[in-house]
Amino acid sequence: MGQSQLLQLVTGLITQHGGVEGVVQTFAAHGMGAAAQRWVGTVPNPPITGDHVQQVLGNDTVQQVASQLGVPPTQAASGLAALLPTVIDRLTPKGQSVSGPELQDNIAGLLKGGTGSLGLGDLAKLFARRDGALAYTMRTLVFGWWMAVLAYGSLSSHAAHLTGRPSVEFTDSTRAVIRWSTDVSTGSRVFFGESVGGMTRRAEGEQGVRHCAVLPALEPGTKWFFTVGTARVPLATNSFIVPGIDTREQAPPEASKATSEPRKTESAEKAPPTRETWGYLPSLPDHFERHGHDFNAKDADEYARRAWEFRQRAKTEGLPTKVDSEGVTRIYDPKSGAFAAYNRNGTTKTFFKPNTRDYFDRQPGDLVRPKKRN
Repeated sequence: MGQSQLLQLVTGLITQHGGVEGVVQTFAAHGMGAAAQRWVGTVPNPPITGDHVQQVLGNDTVQQVASQLGVPPTQAASGLAALLPTVIDRLTPKGQSVSGPELQDNIAGLLKGGTGSLGLGDLAKLFARRDGALAYTMRTLVFGWWMAVLAYGSLSSHAAHLTGRPSVEFTDSTRAVIRWSTDVSTGSRVFFGESVGGMTRRAEGEQGVRHCAVLPALEPGTKWFFTVGTARVPLATNSFIVPGIDTREQAPPEASKATSEPRKTESAEKAPPTRETWGYLPSLPDHFERHGHDFNAKDADEYARRAWEFRQRAKTEGLPTKVDSEGVTRIYDPKSGAFAAYNRNGTTKTFFKPNTRDYFDRQPGDLVRPKKRN
């Protein structure tokens, strides 16, 4: 196993799932949010099993780890189950989820074995209670972990951090120039689009500590979201509005159609922007990719809007609803098979159609009766 593979084994599963918060939400989508939240908090870590890991992360992920370790998938899953809660716990020493540069710093400190990191003594305790094949798997993971220190030590010292917020200026009425700076020399890359989940267009600049990327001419009056970063790592996300009036707005309908069509949309409640309805925006593209087809959503914003509308409909129709001890609300529609989970503040955690009809019954929380709206 090469050093890059070991590094991916240690940090990849967390970063690929949207960081600490993404991992917590992934477990929450499978009914294990309470346990995952406790890993982040300051209370003792509840354990999970290899079956839980396979259920949440998927057989493909477990098989990939098993291939890297050279062990059967069941052993790899058990090893990950023993390590993951402790790793999440040590990455969140303040009992709060972290992301971005802070998460990168915590990973670097953890791998270097600094204060509060996952030390050899802790790892020894993890597999001292195990024997046979699982003990071998755990020792292999531990060996890989500390070998990865050598690879990551040099990389972490060169991890780029922003030294100032990105700025946007316009050379003419429609051409945006985005500037930012980093503490080390890196490549320059901007992804942009007209929605948070649709930042698929790209612009690049030269390598250095002062970065500049010029976007092509954009339609006046339109709003654009963008992410700045290195050639591989996004560092910050923001948005801007192109000066002028949006000429793409449709002309008002003909008088005959305006008088004949019922005016339903004026009284209907309009969904807020995606950034206000989705709980953790970095996880939205992944959720849309996996579940957007369940609701015929053509993009991530439409998927997020449908999740918000599902909650409003639940209030109107009194759909089966559960609320757990952490304030997470789970809603299920027996007719369509749709299921959604919402944070305490009402933002969406996940929205999909489970494979089994008893999925909602197995979720934590107490049944409540939402007040129907007229």
